[in-house]
Amino acid sequence: MDAMNELIVALGGKVGLIWIRSNEELRVERNLIPLADKLKYRLRRWTVTRGIVDVAEEAKGVQDRSEDRELSTALESTLSSPERVMLLVYDGQPWLNDPMTLRCVKDAHNRLKTFAKTESKHIIFVDGNEPPKSIPGITAVDWPLPDRSVMSRI
Repeated sequence: MDAMNELIVALGGKVGLIWIRSNEELRVERNLIPLADKLKYRLRRWTVTRGIVDVAEEAKGVQDRSEDRELSTALESTLSSPERVMLLVYDGQPWLNDPMTLRCVKDAHNRLKTFAKTESKHIIFVDGNEPPKSIPGITAVDWPLPDRSVMSRI
């Protein structure tokens, strides 16, 4: 099964925490934009420098800078949203070394399973490293480098 299909199965199975193993944040995000649109999710991205950014609004030129620069705050903001949300977390692994943030991620993992379909949320870490063993139940998806057929279209 390819990475996109693995991701679709995980989303359909209400897997709340997903770890995409890739160092290519932009390529992963570009692939997730049409998927999020098709599945009626708001695609948002979190970085420590910008906080939460709505990817669709950013594409329209809206320069939204969220104050949610702490990962734990960004998680709570996502969980309290009434919308269906996929939150991409970039460079999240160092934050998981903090016991408070790690506990927030574990708590979020438990809460993500309780949302109705109309309010589904998924936290998707995009990181080239292995997911931490301290978060049981996180689903890992390997996002391969582009193959020759993809490269030939560039």
